[in-house]
Amino acid sequence: MNEAVQENIFRRSTRLQFIWSKPWLVLTITYSFVLVVLSTIVVILEPWQAKALVPVLFLYAALPFPLIFVRLLADKNVAEQGSSNISLSNAFRVGGWTAGALTWLGEASKGFLPPLISWAFFSFDVNVSTGLLASSMLGTFYSPFLKGKGGLGTTLAIWGILLISPWSLVVIFIILGVLLLVHKDTYHDTIAIFWLAPLVIYFVDGRWPVVLVALLYACIYSVRMSRKGDEFAHGIKIAKK
Repeated sequence: MNEAVQENIFRRSTRLQFIWSKPWLVLTITYSFVLVVLSTIVVILEPWQAKALVPVLFLYAALPFPLIFVRLLADKNVAEQGSSNISLSNAFRVGGWTAGALTWLGEASKGFLPPLISWAFFSFDVNVSTGLLASSMLGTFYSPFLKGKGGLGTTLAIWGILLISPWSLVVIFIILGVLLLVHKDTYHDTIAIFWLAPLVIYFVDGRWPVVLVALLYACIYSVRMSRKGDEFAHGIKIAKK
């Protein structure tokens, strides 16, 4: 097991090695988890039009825009170059400005479309906003187009919370800035801020659906994040072409 994977507390646990050593079991658990959460969202959401949008946004968010735009515009495989992460920053690093900008727009849309749809058609209902955002989040994390793998959804999370609870996002960024100044470890600091985010949202916003979607993100992020996935550690570089 490589160092990047070992850094993740869940994957370095000896008690969980029987799971990580069996790809078929990981895939089964992954898809079962996704189906349970999506089904729960469908049951909770009203009206039926909101329910129908759950699989639509899941599949839309599952589109790997870094992979798509870097391949189309730079004829490179973002999963094999740069940091090897299918991420926004690696799209800039491997594909350049145009591929990176289009990737940013695609990834950001996964976060701002759920609340915008809720605002336009469902009176900005908080259950619809967060339910659709959670669906989009699951698609990004566990893309069926990538065999259950995917990105970390940071861009999605930022844009989603910006539109649903902007003052919470302001406080979160302030705390993150302090953590980075004091601790200076982007890997642990980003995990810490995502676990603090539900608490911040609870005190700043107070709406439980927003708190729960932030908690869901923190749980998934902690399981998926590793040193290899820390894009700040790879440096901010942009390909010339």
